Amino acid sequence: MAVFTVHLNMIVSTGVTVVADDVDAAIEAVYDSPKMPGSMSFRAFGDASVDESEWLPSSVSDAAGEEVWSEDGAQ
Repeated sequence: MAVFTVHLNMIVSTGVTVVADDVDAAIEAVYDSPKMPGSMSFRAFGDASVDESEWLPSSVSDAAGEEVWSEDGAQ
């Protein structure tokens, strides 16, 4: 029998609630929020490697949970 290594990818997301005047201000405010998660450590995933990428906004929802902005341009 042969030995194989299977490489796996996982996307991690989170949500941070901020108070702001508009969507653009909310996206800016999230980076200064004390609730903003730091970078992830490889130790959280055993022998996995974690890239050094930054958290990027993918969508913004209002207080009612309705999406008001998304990275793909849907509003």
